[in-house]
Amino acid sequence: MRKKSIQGVVKEISLRKMLYPLLTLIVTILIFLLIPFYQLWNPEKITSAEQIAGLYDKEHNYIDITWQKLYYSGYDYLENGKKVGSYYYALENDICYFVILPPEMTESRAEVLEQVQVTARLVSGGKTLQDLIKGMAEDLGWTAQGLSAVTSHIVIDGMGYAWIRSNLLFGINTLLAVIAGFTIGRLAVFILRPMYYPACRQMKCYGSVKSHMRQINKERREENLICGDLTITRHYLIYISKYEMQIIPLKDIFWAYKYSMYHRFRKQKLTYTLRVVGRRGVMVIAPEQKKREVDKILAYLEEAVAGIRIGYKKEYERTAKRYWQAEKAKRKRL
Repeated sequence: MRKKSIQGVVKEISLRKMLYPLLTLIVTILIFLLIPFYQLWNPEKITSAEQIAGLYDKEHNYIDITWQKLYYSGYDYLENGKKVGSYYYALENDICYFVILPPEMTESRAEVLEQVQVTARLVSGGKTLQDLIKGMAEDLGWTAQGLSAVTSHIVIDGMGYAWIRSNLLFGINTLLAVIAGFTIGRLAVFILRPMYYPACRQMKCYGSVKSHMRQINKERREENLICGDLTITRHYLIYISKYEMQIIPLKDIFWAYKYSMYHRFRKQKLTYTLRVVGRRGVMVIAPEQKKREVDKILAYLEEAVAGIRIGYKKEYERTAKRYWQAEKAKRKRL
C-alpha cells in the first residue's frame, strides 16, 4: 500500500489535533450563551417590587432594588449544612417577597432592616421556598396554602449575584475561547499549507523546504528501517506519531541518546524516549518507544552517521549549546 505523502500526514495530524480545541470552543460558546454576563454587569435598576414578575418572565434575571423594609423570617440560607445567608421578606401591595441576604448585610441581627439596597438574581423558589412557607406558616399559625397564595414564587437571591466569581468565569472562558480559536486557526493553516507545519518549516535550515519534501516523499516509498514510530530513509530520520511529526537530515545529526520513563499511573509500564540532536538546533524527540526499537535506531545511526555521539554526557550537551549559539549568530548576520 502506498504511503501518504508528508503533506498528507500533516493534514491528518492537524485534523486529529483539532478535535479537542473545537470541542473547547463549542463549550465556551455555550457558556457565553447560557450565562447572561451582560445582565450580570448591568442589573436592571427597579423602584418597585411589582416589576419583578415582568422582568423574570422576560428573563431579565438580575436586578438592583432598594427595599423600604425587610423583616427577618427566622430562617437561614444553608449550603452543605453551613449557614451562608439569611431569609428576609418584604410585603409589597399584599404580596410577600422572600429575599436572601448575605451575612455582611445582616451582621446586626436586626429583626427589621430599613432602606436595604440589594443587587440580586431572580430565581424560582421551588421546593426550598415551599418548605420555607410551610415552616413560617406553622410559626405564624397560618396554613401553608394560605401563605403560599400571597407569596411570590420568585426569590430575590442576594447570594446569587456572584460578581467576582462570574467575572472570574468570564475571564477563564474568554481565555479558553481565544486559545481554542487560535489553535484551530493555526491547525487550519497547516491543513491548507502543510509546508508551514513546524517540522517542514525547519527544513529551511537546510535549503528549499519543497525540495526536501519531494526528496522525503520519494525516499519513503523505498525500503527503509522502520522501528515503531521512527523511520530512517537514505537521508532522513522521521518520527510520525498520532499527534506529532518531526524530521531531521541524517547528515546534521551529531548526538543521539535514549532515556527511560516509568508510567506509574497511566500505563504501568516502562517506555523509552529517543532524543536526536542536530548541529543546527533541529531535534527529534520520540517518546514512549520500545527499548529494542530505540536500540536498533541508535545502532543504525552509530554506523551510518560519521562522528555521531551516542549516549548522554554533559560534554555533548555543552557541545550542542555551542553549535546552536553559532547557528543563531549566523542567522542574525544573514
